[in-house]
Amino acid sequence: MILVTGATGILGAHLLLNLLKLDQKVVAIYRNISSIEKTKKIFSFYVSDYQFFFDKIIWRQADITNYFDVIESFEGVDQIYHCAAHVSIQNHNKDRFYQTNVVGTANIVNASLEKNIHKLCYVSSIATISLNTTGLTSEENFINPEQASTYYSLTKYYAELEVWRGIKEGLNAVIVNPSVIVAPYLLNSNGIRFLKYFYKRGIKHHTCGKKGYISVYDLVEVMQKLMDSNISDERFLVSSENLSFKTLFFYFNKITKKKIKSKKLSVSMLNFLRYLNILFTFGKPIINKVLISYAINDELYTSKKLFSKISIDFEPIEKTMNKILALYKQKYLL
Repeated sequence: MILVTGATGILGAHLLLNLLKLDQKVVAIYRNISSIEKTKKIFSFYVSDYQFFFDKIIWRQADITNYFDVIESFEGVDQIYHCAAHVSIQNHNKDRFYQTNVVGTANIVNASLEKNIHKLCYVSSIATISLNTTGLTSEENFINPEQASTYYSLTKYYAELEVWRGIKEGLNAVIVNPSVIVAPYLLNSNGIRFLKYFYKRGIKHHTCGKKGYISVYDLVEVMQKLMDSNISDERFLVSSENLSFKTLFFYFNKITKKKIKSKKLSVSMLNFLRYLNILFTFGKPIINKVLISYAINDELYTSKKLFSKISIDFEPIEKTMNKILALYKQKYLL
């Protein structure tokens, strides 16, 4: 039996549906009963009989920061996909980052060792990888924790160390470090309004940065292939394409049939927007120095190691974006 943490999140829900389609027996843990509806909504994007698949899930309530909850949820389980995490580039609520990402992962690792779990797949992040400033970045280097730009990056680094500690103690595990995951995130009313705005008007501005991207569908396939293989005690950077924001927004405008050439925002303009944001959010801005740095810097990745271990053809990001926007239209959300 397979257990999935983070089952009410985007990645976890896509993974769950894939496993259920393969007729796997799946346990999913949740903290709040209301969050389960998110998983059902994502299922409804892809299958008309979503309730049939949803009802096959064995739901177990558990808080991963509580070891006793975790160990109880592992009953009858032999494989774990650990997708749960607190993700944000904002550094608010540091205790939540630490408890969810570090303590939660330590509990998953310790329970896996105690229950003799057959294999664990841990979803880490490119945030734990030190950038190669002269070429493509691979999974070879860890970040220097003293130079971590966000608390998310720092806690994911310590969380990954917990998995490596478990491996040294005999845990059979693999780690994936995905780049930016392209998936249908905007599912609430505010998100739909945001998407509708750009769908109607197009995207008119871009920043100069470049980033690595991976389709959620490809990431799920990679995770399953690694779990079904004899590969263990390794981590893999998972990224399909390195794209500039200009190219990414060009794809969006092309798909939505907007004949717009977006204009580049200067660093000075971004800083001006940051100061305005500080002024109108009473010192708690959404646009901060970390976000601006992210928007203007290049972060280019390679999955060469992954390709040497498993066979997979990544879907072009433009095709993934087209597919996701088609899903929104199909559900009358656009």
